[in-house]
Amino acid sequence: MVVNNTSWNEMNKTIYGNGKTLYYHFKKFTKLEVFKELNTRILKEQFQNNKLDLSKICIDSSNIKNRLGSDKKCLGRCYNDRGRLGTKISLLSDKRGVPLCFTFFPCNINDFLTVEETFKNLPEFIPEPSRKKPSYVLADKGYDSKRIRDFLKSKKYIPKIPIINKKRKMTTKIKRTRHELSLSVHDKDRNNIEMTFGLIKNFKRIIMRYEKKLENYGSLCSLACSIIILKRIKS
Repeated sequence: MVVNNTSWNEMNKTIYGNGKTLYYHFKKFTKLEVFKELNTRILKEQFQNNKLDLSKICIDSSNIKNRLGSDKKCLGRCYNDRGRLGTKISLLSDKRGVPLCFTFFPCNINDFLTVEETFKNLPEFIPEPSRKKPSYVLADKGYDSKRIRDFLKSKKYIPKIPIINKKRKMTTKIKRTRHELSLSVHDKDRNNIEMTFGLIKNFKRIIMRYEKKLENYGSLCSLACSIIILKRIKS
């Protein structure tokens, strides 16, 4: 259903039962946060087996179109959908592109405004970086902000974000050291989170928001991320 965007009533009744019964149990599991807990347990198991590379953490966001109307949670005007309402997904992943957590925002919110809330949703078992085990945060030019750099440094992360305008390196009032200028170069490992978004959008139920309630859509995203984690670890 998540992959092929099959409606509840089109599911095989001999195997899964009636569509209304399926949707009833899906809402029940959503209220109990079963899919979210499943995603957390799979991620924790991979972390305990040292299969997560946290030396670099990537952050990016993507706009999701909305079609069937919704409860007005995390909805904003989408610039790539003729100003229609849509939802933005902000995602964190490790160096290999394994999704760590995600957060929903309206489409009309700037990318750098989503960083603080997204980092709050990091699982508790992921440790903070230290001098022995530093961790870089890779992002694109949309996250170039002094506020974001200061926030990441307060969390003991090393921001590696390109500067929007190369001329601003010399004309800006913010004094940047040589080390900070070296961190403004694009990192090739950031492409892994773009590939992760490509995997997420292979799920036709995710690429467009058909669920009216944001909680139901979040459960489907948690289920999709659980499948991607298992695929990324095996590859």
